[in-house]
Amino acid sequence: MERELLLHPDMTLSRRIAYGSNELQCAQIDSFIKERVDLLIVSPNEAKQVQPAVTRAYRAGIPVIVADRRVPGDEWTAFIGGDNYKVGRLMAQWVIGKASDKGSKAKRKPFVVLEVAGLPGSTPATLRHKGMMEGIEEAKGEGLEAKVEVQSVMGRWYQENAYEVVSAYGRHPSGLAGYRRW
Repeated sequence: MERELLLHPDMTLSRRIAYGSNELQCAQIDSFIKERVDLLIVSPNEAKQVQPAVTRAYRAGIPVIVADRRVPGDEWTAFIGGDNYKVGRLMAQWVIGKASDKGSKAKRKPFVVLEVAGLPGSTPATLRHKGMMEGIEEAKGEGLEAKVEVQSVMGRWYQENAYEVVSAYGRHPSGLAGYRRW
């Protein structure tokens, strides 16, 4: 966006970072409403918690582009982002392939998947998980012989957090023995 603005010297860009805080993100959106910005582009931290602020901006007549993470309802102008449910389904295909290979070689030991998700209320995490779990369940219904166990931890979208929860999980007695980092 900053590069594109070089072609439009009459425009300015104001950027705010909420550092994973729903409250701060809502306050930032409210401050943009008070400033009467011409356009709001927002990637909601957690959908349900940030949705009221997005709605306030939209109802104030500000076009709202929701990026990456959908918010409930239809009080926004446009959504730009990937199909996270499909991403989850693709992950299920990969897991099923690996679990089938391991299941035939490892005397039916379970194939354990550690899912490091973002935030429990974020739409990417929710939709990816749903797509993966539904894909795995369908494969079981279609005769997948390997046992697949999916265990989830919250990484909160930051590498440091993800590393900490995975490291702690690996030390936990019920954690993954011999966890391998890809």
